[in-house]
This record gives sequence, C-alpha cells and structure tokens, in this order.
Amino acid sequence: MNEQWLQQLPIPTVINYKKVLGGDINRAFHLQTEDDDFFLLVHPNQPVTFFEHEVDGLEVLSKIIMTPRVIATGEIEGDAYLLTTYIDAGSGDQYQLGQMVAQMHEQYNPAHKFGYKSAFRCGKCGQFEIKNDWSDCWTDFFLNTRLNPLVDHLKQHNLFLASWQAPLDRGLAVFKTLFADYTPKPSLLHGDLWAGNYMFAKDGTPYLVDPSIWYGDREFDIALTGVFGGYNERFYKGYNDAYPLEKGANARMEFYRLYYLMIHTLLFGTTYQATITQILRQY
Repeated sequence: MNEQWLQQLPIPTVINYKKVLGGDINRAFHLQTEDDDFFLLVHPNQPVTFFEHEVDGLEVLSKIIMTPRVIATGEIEGDAYLLTTYIDAGSGDQYQLGQMVAQMHEQYNPAHKFGYKSAFRCGKCGQFEIKNDWSDCWTDFFLNTRLNPLVDHLKQHNLFLASWQAPLDRGLAVFKTLFADYTPKPSLLHGDLWAGNYMFAKDGTPYLVDPSIWYGDREFDIALTGVFGGYNERFYKGYNDAYPLEKGANARMEFYRLYYLMIHTLLFGTTYQATITQILRQY
C-alpha cells in the first residue's frame, strides 16, 4: 500500500490511513479524507471479480438489515479492492443482533429453491469453488453440492483423515433421518456468521459484514455462531423470540458445524482436525 496506489481510488485525497483487522484473507485499511472515513479491503494479485460475491451480498442485505454501504470496487495495479463506508465501532445489545439475523432469515427465495445464482471461490487463492446449483431438496443440496465435494477436495489435499470415513458415513445416514419431521425453507443466509462478521456502531446499532450469501436452511447460519464463540445468550433469545428454532435443531446443526470446520481445514490446514474428530466420535 502506498500513496500513489491510494490516489487512484475514486474518492477525494486520502490524508491518513492505517491497517486494521479485516479477516484472514484480505488486507484491510481505515482511510480518512478531508470529510469522510472509508473501509478498504485489498486482495493482491487478484482481478476485480474477486469481490463480486461480497459486493452482491452487501447490496442484497442492505435492503433488509444494516451493512456497510458499497462505495466502489475495482482493480488497481493488479490488486482487487472493495471500498465501503466506515463503521466506527462501539458496543450494543446482542438481543438486537439476534432479532436482525432472524429478520434476514425470514427473507425466502421466491423461487423456493436452495442455492444461489452463482458459485463463489473459497480460499486465499480461490482454490476451491463452492457451487450453488439450484435444488428443490435441501438434503440433496447440502450433501451433494456442498459437503461431498468438500470431502473430495480435502482428500485430494491429504487433509481428510482415514479414520473419519466410517463415522462420517454413519453420520450422514443419521443426517437424512433428521429431516423426517423438519422441512427447512430456503432462507437468505449470511453464509459466514462467525463473531468477526458482526459489529456494533457507536450508537449500538448492529451490523453484519463480509457476507457470502445464498439460500439455505437458516440453521446453517445459527450453527456457525457456535463454532468459535462470540455470541451470548442475549443473541439466541433475540433470535428465538423473533423466529424460534424448531425441535431437533441442535442435532442438525452438528453437521453444519462439521462442514464449516472442514472448510477451515482446507483454508488453514490441520489445526481444526482434532475438533472434527471430536464431532465425528458421536457417530
């Protein structure tokens, strides 16, 4: 990052900038101009298309809930960038956050299908394409479009332990039976709802950031909130007061947590293998 690079952004002259937290994949900066503050994400050596799905997600979600507003996206000197409004961080009540997530999940795909209009890439180099081919059946979509291709990819990269196969096979048989009395609707999902992707503004307003949206079982998003912590009982009370989870949710969500941990194994290596092993032991 240098001043010559910054001068090519479609905003007034940047008078100050500093690096801030912005996830494990992108470089993130707080920019200040004479009159405004901006948040900048940069992914070196990637085309402008790198941020297409995130831009789409922010624009879709902004019509429903609070998100940063997209200012511009593009490519400068071979680096993809995404420029949004800057949210000055504060603190707030997670009850309101839970209510906001419930509001998002009450937006359903009008075509009544699971998936999304486009696939997106996962990883620091976009090495794994997450497909979103439309499906009428949730269990078919989750198993055959999401989980099984991920398992195959982990095997190709020697990240899938041989000891996982038998309990995984038994677990997937259990997974199918869990939907005998539960038929999920294709809810609008954030797609990566770990605690790093929510924040509160100075006035306490909750925001969601860094979405990877698609339509799926709303329990998928809620399952992700329990993987790394950062959500308290006020969040779950707010959510359930607005849109109560159905009976058997905890058993179903174990499989979504498993998927999420497998994605992290693909991204970051063997760190998460022990937790995957622990989940699979119950099967």
